This record gives sequence, C-alpha cells and structure tokens, in this order.
Amino acid sequence: MQKIRILVDTASDIDLKAAEKYDVKLLPMTVTIGQKEYKEAYDFTKEEFYTMLPEGDEIPTTAQVPPFEFLDAIKAAYKDDVKELIIVTINQKASSTYNSAQLARKMFENDIPDSGMNIYIINTMAYSACYGYPVLQAAKMAKDGKPVEVILNYLENWFSRLEVYFTVFDLKYAKKSGRIGTAAAIAGELLGIKPIMCLTGGDSVTYQKVRGIPKAMDALLEIAKEKIGEDKQYILFHGKNDPKEFIKLMKDGLKEKTLDPNLIGPCIVINAGPEVVGVAFLGDKRDDEIIC
Repeated sequence: MQKIRILVDTASDIDLKAAEKYDVKLLPMTVTIGQKEYKEAYDFTKEEFYTMLPEGDEIPTTAQVPPFEFLDAIKAAYKDDVKELIIVTINQKASSTYNSAQLARKMFENDIPDSGMNIYIINTMAYSACYGYPVLQAAKMAKDGKPVEVILNYLENWFSRLEVYFTVFDLKYAKKSGRIGTAAAIAGELLGIKPIMCLTGGDSVTYQKVRGIPKAMDALLEIAKEKIGEDKQYILFHGKNDPKEFIKLMKDGLKEKTLDPNLIGPCIVINAGPEVVGVAFLGDKRDDEIIC
C-alpha cells in the first residue's frame, strides 16, 4: 500500500488534535500582533486569538510559511518512506505560501533527484475550513487505504467547484486590507450597507449590497438556495459574533446536510474582521488548474 502524507498550512483552521488524529502535518503561518510574533495554532487557539486582538486601528499581520519549513517537512516525509506527498496551501492570490511550497519541492528534487517520492502541490484558491474540511476528508481516505489518485480526484473536484459567500459586520478590517475601497467602506458605515462578498476561483469580489445584517443573512440563504450543487452539502463559518441566528436561518432554509459551524482564524480575521458570517458549498465545475 502506498504511504501517503498530507501537509497543509495552519490557515486551514485545522486544529492540532484533528491534525494528529488523521496524521496531517500542520505548518504554521506567522501572526504578528504589535511587536510580537506567534506561530498560528501552536502559540494560541483561535478562541485565544480573538482576545488578543488590539483595540483601535492597529490590525495584526500574517506571514507565509517559508520555503525552508516546507523543505524540512518534505525531507521528514522522505525519511519516513512516504511515497506520495500531498501539499495543500492557502489561496495563492492571497499568500506566497503556495510559491514557498513550489520552491521547496525544487530544492528537494535538486538535492535528491531519485527520491522515488511523488510530490503534489494543490492551490486551494480558498481559506479557512473551506480547505481545512476537505483536507481532513482526504486524510481519512488515506488512512482507509484509498490510492493517491482517488484522493487527488476528490480534492480537485472540491476546489474546482468551491464557491464561498460571506458578509462582514464591521468594514474597518476590509477597508484596511483593501478588500473594500475606502470610499465604499465609509459610505457603507454611514448607511448601514453590508456587502455580500463572493470568493470563487481565488478571486474575492463584491457580489451584491444590502442594508443591514438581517438582510445580509437572508441574501446569503437565497444565494445558497440558487447556486448549491447536487451534493447539497455546505459549510457555515463565522467570527466571534454569536452565529446562532445565522445557523438556524441556514439550516431551516436549506434543510440539507451541513457540517459543524466553523470559527474562522487569524488569516480571515485580519482581512475581513472578527465579525463575519458565511456559507461555502460546491457549485458548477470550473476549469481551474488545481494540482501541480
């Protein structure tokens, strides 16, 4: 049986216990708050991160997983006689982590050209549980003895069909990160306008605008009803805000299988803010290049 291992960065919001249970290697993003650097997931939990957020206009920053950390993990897999190594990363358009993984693979192949280990790198074009969930499913498949081709096909299908829609309650973070223009953010704050953001194929755009949080949540439900694929499976995610009302709305409206709601971690918070609700599901297949 092929020995398969999966590497993924911590922006996937997979917790350490789940990673250990399913033999997933988690490589930490670096989060800087004030003058102090932290290793995401290892130095704090997601819940602890929210208590560490500074007051005022200061917003924490994140840094990619550097190539040498990928290289160390690749060499460790080789020493463990792994034959099929799957590396999964945060959206390439938002982080250089994907490029770090590619560079590390080249360095490894130059050092050990006849290693006999296949290395696949997957650009998820996604964030948080939107790629953390399928990674854990892929790891379960590997534990169950599924061949690498089946696992890669599963991941390719997921990421080439993934659609994400969300709204932010406070536009300060989105304005600072450039996700929403300054003028639009100021107008939104004055008029109570909430943008419905769409992420598909790695690009985040404003899908529509509504006034007020209740209407924004209603809009997310209607979008999901219209666009969700035959699988009828969806993921709900949220920030530090109480998500009970949103979760009930979506479960009552869709009446289909959902996964446990997911608390978003630093990489989303830093760009969208700590108060967010959203839904992700599989829609129509796109022609994206996922695996290299």
